[in-house]
Amino acid sequence: WIEELSKVHNSEIDEYGFSSFTYKKRKPFNPQKLFDLLSTKVFKEVVRAKGYVWTATNQYVCGMLNVVGDICTLEANNIWWAAIRKSKWGDNKKEIKMVEDSVKDIWDPVYGDRRIELVFIGQTMNRDEIIQKLDECLITDEEFAAGDWKWKEIFTDPFTEWELMLKNHPLKANFKEKDGEWEDDDSECEDVEDENENDN
Repeated sequence: WIEELSKVHNSEIDEYGFSSFTYKKRKPFNPQKLFDLLSTKVFKEVVRAKGYVWTATNQYVCGMLNVVGDICTLEANNIWWAAIRKSKWGDNKKEIKMVEDSVKDIWDPVYGDRRIELVFIGQTMNRDEIIQKLDECLITDEEFAAGDWKWKEIFTDPFTEWELMLKNHPLKANFKEKDGEWEDDDSECEDVEDENENDN
């Protein structure tokens, strides 16, 4: 959907002044700063926006930003693959490999698929201003270096409903448990069955 949303025909750009851009970052937002920004009219000239949001205080929930005209929402969308034990990515090795292949191009050695990736489409929107405002919501390099196990101590999290969602999430038993230890261990998949192992 990111590729489809980012496609704007040249004729529409020329005739109506529409443009699009993608905002990508591999560090999370300060959740309070992001919450405050979404309360402003920073996206007033944005016709449509959608994408993945990573907040520093939640290493499990992938947020989904949706902007349609004057309506802007940020909701818990799904669980990052990196927060789930790799052996639980599928019912067999083939399914796990399919997931692995689907995320390999965006995979970070420490934080996995966690990222910010937002597509904006607008008419005469101020691209530089939007990027600047979003950049101001990112955690600093110093804060990033402190590690995710410290981020919950450093930042206030206004997205409290995300934590409530996690408590009863059907995948909770498959979550990785320790903050700061997100690196993959392929050995955990050694006991996963091959696709047709039990067919006979």
